[in-house]
Amino acid sequence: MRGKTLLKEIVVLILFVTLAAMAFFGRWQGVTPFPGLGGDAANVASFAAARDRPELFSGDEVLGNPQNFEVYGSLQVEWVRLLARVTGDYGTATLLLLLPYVFLIGWGSYWLGRVLVGHRGWSVVLSLFNLVLVSMPFSYWGAYQDPQSRMSFQAMLPFLLAAAIRWRRNPRSWPLTSVGAGLLIYSHAVGGIIWGFALLLGYFVSLLGKGWFRSRELKWLLLSSLGFVAAVLPFLLHYLGAHEQGRTALDYSVIYGVMVNRFERGSLDIPLALCRYYAFWTSNGVRLSFVALGLGGLVYVARSERRNRHLIRTLISWLCAIVVVSALVPLVEQSIARVLQMIPTQIDLIRGLRFCVP
Repeated sequence: MRGKTLLKEIVVLILFVTLAAMAFFGRWQGVTPFPGLGGDAANVASFAAARDRPELFSGDEVLGNPQNFEVYGSLQVEWVRLLARVTGDYGTATLLLLLPYVFLIGWGSYWLGRVLVGHRGWSVVLSLFNLVLVSMPFSYWGAYQDPQSRMSFQAMLPFLLAAAIRWRRNPRSWPLTSVGAGLLIYSHAVGGIIWGFALLLGYFVSLLGKGWFRSRELKWLLLSSLGFVAAVLPFLLHYLGAHEQGRTALDYSVIYGVMVNRFERGSLDIPLALCRYYAFWTSNGVRLSFVALGLGGLVYVARSERRNRHLIRTLISWLCAIVVVSALVPLVEQSIARVLQMIPTQIDLIRGLRFCVP
């Protein structure tokens, strides 16, 4: 029996290795140096090149001054710089990241499914769905053709969530997962912040039925919160130090008008953003089927067994935290900023609503 189980796991592993290889070679096609990067992947490759060879960008209006992109602290920049020493060019170095990203998104989602439902077949289905590219307002979910920082986040998130679910009844492990969520901010800032709050809310909810203010587990929740703050603090200090925010000596109406016209519709209008999300998921039968499948999976996990009720509360608390941090927090911040005629500190938290999808 153990031999058959091991063989099935090896088959699943080979499946994700194959998909990762197909994604890489299908995009690369032997072109070296690779010049065809687009979007954020091209930006990251450019940042990496500018940091390694600043003399080559002395006349560039953006890359010629490191302060222009110093605020972008994603680990992918450093990974591309490291791989470029092997490949000799930054395009191929960036594209190589498709191999670990696609593999880990698939394999990690598979193990998350095993923790949630325990069924190997349904876990494979979950992993394949998480590899499908789903474009939505402000963002996407799934495997993109060019490696982006959010894909590195997607590659690590399932393992963190699987650990959080498995250890949710063991308060001594809460600080580990909370610090892990905080460290994800260096891969993708929005995701790390949102999921850190989501895990902490899940742990808080687990204490409610125990008289949490008298619970011995409360110290582990407080320690988890401190660990999360300690993990994200260096990034936040770097971001706030390299990012223009608050009042400006320039005309506020001009700057705000430029931001409204430059950024995607809804970035500075949270009610409009929520309407766009709602219209996106309800205006198409295929998308509605995804929603129905997700709700069906939640019901399957619940299936009225007492041992799963705690898990359902945890999952619902995560969803609530995602909505609050992604929608309510930016709504309040942007409202205050408009009244005081200040530039908002961030405009990206609304993108976190995509985490409600998987």
